[in-house]
This record gives sequence, structure tokens and C-alpha cells, in this order.
Amino acid sequence: MSSTSVPKTTLSADGSPTSLIPILSSLLPSPTNTPWEISETSRVTGGQTNKLYKATFSPSTPHPPVLVRVFGAEGLIDRDRETATFIALSQAGLGPRCLGVFANGRVEEFLQDYRTLNIRDIAEAHTATSIARQMAKIHKFQPPGGE
Repeated sequence: MSSTSVPKTTLSADGSPTSLIPILSSLLPSPTNTPWEISETSRVTGGQTNKLYKATFSPSTPHPPVLVRVFGAEGLIDRDRETATFIALSQAGLGPRCLGVFANGRVEEFLQDYRTLNIRDIAEAHTATSIARQMAKIHKFQPPGGE
């Protein structure tokens, strides 16, 4: 899988449907060759340096919801390296799919029906074992550049 790139496009941090449509239209092919219609955008909590938005499409645009990540903290994080690592993890099946990259962010697969684990979840033997297996895969992973 290769990610699509729109290097000259910049998304405003407001996450409004108007600002998302040009990004999504250039990164994601319309399955019905009709213009993209977003029925809802909602802010997703949890990003520490980024603004995260879930874009849900109208029924006329049959595409699952996507996560739009607008980078923040510019200059503090090497976004080229971060994105290359994210794409490599995605290709290795160790994270959500990268659907495209734009100048100040990326579009990712939205992980529907996932939630943050709490201490009781983590204490369950099956969950702890599953976490350990995934962590072992991540620790074996060689990021781009071999570092």
C-alpha cells in the first residue's frame, strides 16, 4: 500500500466540512464518481499535539468514516519521519491504514467501535496477553531508516 500525497494542500484547524472536502476529494477516490458529501464532522479527543476530526459521509457518499489529523506543535516533531513510520506501521498491520497525506496532516482509517482500555480491562488475562503479543510485534518492528 502506498499513501497518496497532496503536498501543497493545507487544512485549516477548524475541521469544518468545507475545509475537509477538498482534502478528501483529492486523497480518496469517490466510489460513485459523485462529489463528496460530509454529513458530520466531530472533534475526537486524545490528540496531544494534533487536532483530530472524525468525518462521517452522507449516504450519497458510501465510504466509512475517516480520521483527519491536523498536525500541531510544528517544529518540535519531525513530521516527515513520523508519517513515514506511521505508514510503515500501517503497512505492517500494526496500526490503522493511512489513506493519504496532506501538507499539515493526514487522513487515516477511523477505528470504529474501539475504546480506551481501563485498568480492569488491562488486568484481564486475555487482554493482557493480547497486549503483550502486539507489543512484541511492535518491538520487533524496524522503522524506516533502521533506528
